[in-house]
Amino acid sequence: MRKYITLLFCLSAFVLLTACSKQKSTADVELPEEDAAFVWWGERTRNFGQSEYTISEDEIKEVVEEKYGQKLLPLFEAANGVIDEEFSQDDLTMEEKIAVVAFERTFRLTRSAFFANKEGENLVSMKSTIEYEYYQDSGKSKLASQATEIRTATGDGAYLGKDLEAFIKHLMALMDISASEKSVKSFEKKNGEDEKSLAGQSVSVYDSRPTGKEEQTFGKYLIVQYDDKGIPQNIFLGTEDYRY
Repeated sequence: MRKYITLLFCLSAFVLLTACSKQKSTADVELPEEDAAFVWWGERTRNFGQSEYTISEDEIKEVVEEKYGQKLLPLFEAANGVIDEEFSQDDLTMEEKIAVVAFERTFRLTRSAFFANKEGENLVSMKSTIEYEYYQDSGKSKLASQATEIRTATGDGAYLGKDLEAFIKHLMALMDISASEKSVKSFEKKNGEDEKSLAGQSVSVYDSRPTGKEEQTFGKYLIVQYDDKGIPQNIFLGTEDYRY
């Protein structure tokens, strides 16, 4: 009886492993037009090596596209420009740092920016990261993810940007998110409510990651986080290419 159970267990494990090994790649799945502009795949014959260093803004395209052979999509630069404009103020100074990190199968570009007052306190900080992945078996690399986080201080009880509603609409346009989406309508309704009702909440303007992850295709997101008084504090946006 024990031998029978052991044999049955081994056969089941073999069938499961065989099924997993034959799982069909989703790399060639076509995405809707509103998502296709945010992904990129390219041919590559070697990994990214190992390195870490800072670069200037003028060097970004040269380093990403010429040195590492990856494609720089418009969202990175466009979103950074919109964010800088939203939070730039006469009494704040901005400092930025741009860094690249390569580690074998991954290559990452990060831009960090800090907006500080005259006392040297960082009132707004933002970080945008693009990550690429290399697949040795298929001889390809892809833009795996783009992520931007904006974190602000709200000690004075006010949103530190110029106009949250206009800012969100601008980000939606950059990310090709339709204003007719139910989640967008829900966000607009909630954001217009009393501040106390939003205290401590993270409200999704749009988030297709759960479906994209389940189907191993693609997802993008735009989320606003409110502080304990209902003031807009942090904003997160980005894309994820789950195909393999």
